[in-house]
Amino acid sequence: MFKKVALAALMAAVVCSNGAQAGTATGTFQVTATINPSCTLGALSTYTFGTIGGTATRFDDLTSTNVAVTCSVGLPFAITLVSGNPGGPTGFQMLNGTQAMAYQLYANNNTLPQWDATAPGTYSSTGTGSAININMFGSIPIQTPSGAGWNTGNFVDTVTMTVTY
Repeated sequence: MFKKVALAALMAAVVCSNGAQAGTATGTFQVTATINPSCTLGALSTYTFGTIGGTATRFDDLTSTNVAVTCSVGLPFAITLVSGNPGGPTGFQMLNGTQAMAYQLYANNNTLPQWDATAPGTYSSTGTGSAININMFGSIPIQTPSGAGWNTGNFVDTVTMTVTY
């Protein structure tokens, strides 16, 4: 019987010594995020020259509309404007029926750079991560209307603005 008790005590000691040890394992993993370069355009509004007298030969609009462009920090971008009625000497023209009235758009107060519908990307800059406000001014150059004079009513063009980055 003594052998049985001694054997049981020995087995209990072996079980206790193996169960008392704790093991650990260590590993690492990465956490990542990717930011794709991007640009967005703020809400575009109607640019209006207002009411022009039927005998005006040139009209400069010293008011402006604001275009907000937000691009990733350090991202170069260029803005292209395309007239819905391309043609004429400036590449931009408003229509009233079949009569066309050429106009120009500028990125500041009727001086260069002129937005050029025939040379995309006239206006370019680099993103700051915040909105860059670009004031757009306009001018209707001296021109001779087709027919006896300017048609009365609304002259309209729809311009598409594209930001390339």
